[in-house]
Amino acid sequence: MTTVDTSHLSPAAQGLLDKTDDIRIKAIQRKRWIAHEPARILLEVMRQILQQPRGDRMAGLFLTAESGMGKTTLVKKFVGLNGPRHRIDGNPSHHPVVYVLMPEKLGSSQFFIEILRTLGAPVSTERRVSRAHHRETVLRLLAELRTKVLIVDEINSAKANSANEQREFLQLLRYLSNQLGIAILCTGIAESEFVLYAEPQLRSRMHHLVLPRWTADDELQLFVNLLVQSYPLRRPSPVQSAGICRLLIDRTGGITKAILEGLEYAAILAIQEGRERIDLDLLRQEAVWTPFAPAVRIPSRMLRQRADVPL
Repeated sequence: MTTVDTSHLSPAAQGLLDKTDDIRIKAIQRKRWIAHEPARILLEVMRQILQQPRGDRMAGLFLTAESGMGKTTLVKKFVGLNGPRHRIDGNPSHHPVVYVLMPEKLGSSQFFIEILRTLGAPVSTERRVSRAHHRETVLRLLAELRTKVLIVDEINSAKANSANEQREFLQLLRYLSNQLGIAILCTGIAESEFVLYAEPQLRSRMHHLVLPRWTADDELQLFVNLLVQSYPLRRPSPVQSAGICRLLIDRTGGITKAILEGLEYAAILAIQEGRERIDLDLLRQEAVWTPFAPAVRIPSRMLRQRADVPL
């Protein structure tokens, strides 16, 4: 009996090698967390922010990155690592980190409603329930649940509101921080830095860190290696290659989402075409870099190069 070498795969991928092509492709398409050095550093910074003692001026974090770099994935990973602790009756006794997506409308109760939903609290959207009532309910619950960090994701959405509304919202965040002794963690694209300038006192408490684009270096190589090891391909993929790293940067501009999509499409094509591995020749195929491949095969004569993706 021939023994198949599976040393090129992660344990989870090894267990899928004898499954059908459809099952293996679905496994490739699942979201996955791949640890890499920038993410490890940022998670450690967040951990330190969480562990700081309560005080009058809690240090916060302002994390910026271009769209597609994985800001939301990163902060949700942090939320998952510090999820609510529950009592025997199933109700939360401690909710150390609360995540909320920035609402588009700042003059309404939507921000408080999103927090209440995150906390699993009943929410009334009737007009007679005032914004002040929602605010006081949020303050009470955050205090009862001993929340230490409030994450506001995509704070750049505030730019859709007036300058006064932006300023009032940031003053609200500062009020929550002062009143409850919690740290504020905001994420956004680079342009969102101008939003925080409207509230200098809040901005002065926040460390500004940037999640940069990938470059063709050892960090990208390690990321690619770990990612490809998670794909249940039956042959080893020769991705330990400076040429592959350069190609990935050329095709994606160093954006995480584009790298993930390209390698995912390549892995699916590798199964569909019977290659069972990702190599440089496969990654040079145009089908890997079209948004509908490989579900829809598009003749090369129909393809037009996207302006933002260099050949």
